[in-house]
Formats: sequence, C-alpha cells, structure tokens
Amino acid sequence: MILLEDVSVSFRKGRARRDVLVNLCGSFERNGGIVGILGQREAGKTTLINLLAGNLTPQAGKLTCHGSVSWVLSSHRPLLPTMTVRANIRFIAMLYSASVHGLMRDVADLADLHDVMDLRLNTLSRDIQSRLVYCLGLCLRFDYYLADEAIVIGDNAFREKMTGYLAATASERTVILVSRSPAAIKKHCERAYVLHDGQLLSFDRTTQAIRAFKALDDAK
Repeated sequence: MILLEDVSVSFRKGRARRDVLVNLCGSFERNGGIVGILGQREAGKTTLINLLAGNLTPQAGKLTCHGSVSWVLSSHRPLLPTMTVRANIRFIAMLYSASVHGLMRDVADLADLHDVMDLRLNTLSRDIQSRLVYCLGLCLRFDYYLADEAIVIGDNAFREKMTGYLAATASERTVILVSRSPAAIKKHCERAYVLHDGQLLSFDRTTQAIRAFKALDDAK
C-alpha cells in the first residue's frame, strides 16, 4: 500500500510561497487496477506524482510505501541517449536486478523494437524513445506504475495495443494516472480522486469524481 498522511509540499518563488499540497491524505492498494487523479492546471498533479516517484519528499506529514514504484512512464530520465537500445535495456536490467535476456525479449516484443536494438537512442525518433522507456517500466513488473497525463502513448496502433495490454493485466498491478482529462479517466480508470486545493477528494465511483471535477471547473 501507498499511504499519504497529512502530506504538505510548498514552493517558494522569490518572497512568495505557494502551498501546493496541504495536509493531503489518500491511499493506493496493491493490485488495485487503474486509479485516476483528476486535477485542473496547476492543481499539483506533477508535484504529487513526483512525490509518489520519490523525486520529492514531504515537508510535513508522512508518505509510506510498501512495494516498488516505477518512474513516471513518460519520463526519459532513466535512459542514456548515447547508448544503444540494447545497452540501455541491459543497463536498466542490471540496475533493477532483472534478467537481462528476459527483459530484452519482453521490451523488444512489447514495444516492437526488434529492428532498432543496436541503434543509439539519440539517433531514433522521440516516439521510439518514448515506447522504449514506457515498455521498460511495464516489463520490470513494479507494484505501482505512475502515468502523467497519458496512460498510453504512440500512434493509434500502438495505443490500442497498450490499452489491451493494460486491461489484460490490470488485476496484477496498480497504475496511478494523473490527468486533467475526464475522458481519459472515464475510459481507463476503475476509481478516481480529485485533486483540489491541495487535497485529494475520494469518490466511490469514477463517474462521481468526474461530476465533481466538472463542477469545480465550471465554478472557476
């Protein structure tokens, strides 16, 4: 489980301080499927997901995590651009104590990368790089996966493939998707929170979360 208890995070810009998360509470179970967090622009979605990824620490309150957590799936930070695709996969496998051969096979199959395995990353398109880092995360079998705005990426064919893959494995993982798109949350998520005024508002049904989000958006 990931448990957030009265978590607060603020940032300073000059002399002004902005409270982004304020006494925030919430929890995410293992094997919980796809959970959405809806938030308006500058609601603190990126701050929250970086907190869950371990890139930030709470300034107050407590964050407890039992289980492994992925990097943000859209982030290219784990990759080394001057190395080949094969070398990047080998490096990540060694870093996470995974089977090099198994990870190489799984990522190449899932991301359709067999033809580019021995090319340097910085010679490949942004789309191929994104598919690599995204599928690397999924194939490493974390307990929790973090997605910022987009739970699936790439062209239409690859997006359909990933949607099917995630749906087929949803009971074996927890994916936390932060987004400002009610349509994305409705399509992918079994349940959802709304991030508003630095706090997570919990709802029993995704449809309830979407209605609350739209009401807050209309009231701006």
